[in-house]
Amino acid sequence: MVLQENYKVISDVIEYNELNLYVIAPGIVVSEYKADFELDLDFALEINSKIGELTKGKAMTQLFIACPGLSVSKEVREWGVTEVANQYTLTSAVVCNLLSHRILGNFLIKVQRPPRPTKMFSSMNGAIDWLCASIQ
Repeated sequence: MVLQENYKVISDVIEYNELNLYVIAPGIVVSEYKADFELDLDFALEINSKIGELTKGKAMTQLFIACPGLSVSKEVREWGVTEVANQYTLTSAVVCNLLSHRILGNFLIKVQRPPRPTKMFSSMNGAIDWLCASIQ
């Protein structure tokens, strides 16, 4: 896990081949993608359900760490900006370094407009600082 060394993990870690889900102090849900794959709607729905379990149904800040090779299906992009998809989200930070991810992420944020504050970052520290400021 990328963040385990610098941040205290305060939940169980739910591990998949493609990602790890966990919560770090002070209450940030981390979706850490670790494999090249396409995120489809069925898996996105499962992840959303697991986030609900981690947060005990409470909305929290979310950190989405994209990996090289990750792609997101059209259905997930459309579902991802709905209220249902964001029921466990207060604010969302997306960390990615690939140009293709940044173009798609900026499109989703600016055109499709997620129902919660969402921002793209190239560094983990910048994203976590922004999320921590949104908690206070």
